[in-house]
Amino acid sequence: MILTCQNCHTRYLVHTHALGPDWRRVRCTNCSHEWYQEPDDLGELNLPDDVEPIPEAVRPIPEGSGLPALPEDVAAAAQAGAGGSLAGYAAAALLFFMIAGALYTLRDTVVHQWPPSYKLYELAGIAPPIAGEGLTFDRMTAVATMNAEGVTVLDVAGKIVNLRGSESHIPPLQMTLLKEDGSTFDAWQSEPPQQTVGPNGEIDFKASYPSLPNDVKDVSVALTLTP
Repeated sequence: MILTCQNCHTRYLVHTHALGPDWRRVRCTNCSHEWYQEPDDLGELNLPDDVEPIPEAVRPIPEGSGLPALPEDVAAAAQAGAGGSLAGYAAAALLFFMIAGALYTLRDTVVHQWPPSYKLYELAGIAPPIAGEGLTFDRMTAVATMNAEGVTVLDVAGKIVNLRGSESHIPPLQMTLLKEDGSTFDAWQSEPPQQTVGPNGEIDFKASYPSLPNDVKDVSVALTLTP
């Protein structure tokens, strides 16, 4: 049958069965006018020469064809988008491994600057060694002597021994003066003579307190065990 646009009078060819048994809405591709077309009961007609075949774009949509087809350019764009997403994931993964590698390599510095991070490294099984771990004291002495000005000076000496088979970093020494009742009179830190001690090695150290009061009866020496 022939469909004629009521607005611009463009005519199209369409088979009667394409419209189905009921009315069907159609659209003119020339002026976008829409109307409801009733099937022609007379069937196919002889066509004049000036009738244009109806384009695919304006043919009635069959029942159940509600989803539009995906044009080739849209499909290509979707594939390109998928490739871009994969490249983005790869870049993100590379960045993650670079950051993880830096955090592992610089873990000593990170822990020193932010001590709570030691727990995170410990949970991950890559905690840096604790400064002072494996070290002990030997042949300790604490001698109080009076100098020429009549001031009592305390000299503490001994050896720092490394019990490990690898080099160890030596942390500062924590010195504490104790009264007879066990309370603390004073405490201070003393830097070791060197920063490290070799495998199974030992070094001598010495620390002094310039003015020892009479009520101090003991001195405690310890390593400041810190990550």
